[in-house]
Amino acid sequence: MKKKLLVTLGVLLSVMILTAIVIINHSYSAQDMLLRENVAALAGEGAGDGEGDGQKCWHTVTAFEGHQVLYCGNCQWIPGKATITSTSGKCS
Repeated sequence: MKKKLLVTLGVLLSVMILTAIVIINHSYSAQDMLLRENVAALAGEGAGDGEGDGQKCWHTVTAFEGHQVLYCGNCQWIPGKATITSTSGKCS
């Protein structure tokens, strides 16, 4: 009886540890992706004016506090992010 209980507790503890590892790794990968996007956006901004220069822009954007997106309509950086169905273009 004790042996069964110890085996069950061991399996439960192993599952809990593996679950915690998966959750931690997932949160790090999401943070890494956000960091890469931010670095790419900062590196691609050039002189900071955000106008023209052939950068990738988005035709449809939505308001989203804390984000910036290059809008194709006026080739300006505006607060928001591209919608899921938005198509991209190049500012000229």
